[in-house]
Amino acid sequence: MIFTVRRIDVGEAGEIGLVEYVMTAQSLLKKASDIANQIVQNGSITVTQVKFSIDKRVDVDLSNQLAIEQNVYELIIPTKERLEGL
Repeated sequence: MIFTVRRIDVGEAGEIGLVEYVMTAQSLLKKASDIANQIVQNGSITVTQVKFSIDKRVDVDLSNQLAIEQNVYELIIPTKERLEGL
């Protein structure tokens, strides 16, 4: 889609998995709140480290991406939060 610059409608975006949810504007805030509540249920260390990993991986090559993931893994493993991910 990037190279063809083809525009797609919301229905197709949902069908091809480009977006996770398709909803009306009226239900958007409720859905965002529901997702935020799901995230809050996870451990803060895990959420912080996963966000860090995602943010940093954009700017580095594959080797460094894997190193970042390994570092995040090593930070989470000694915590009780690790059980949430198992």
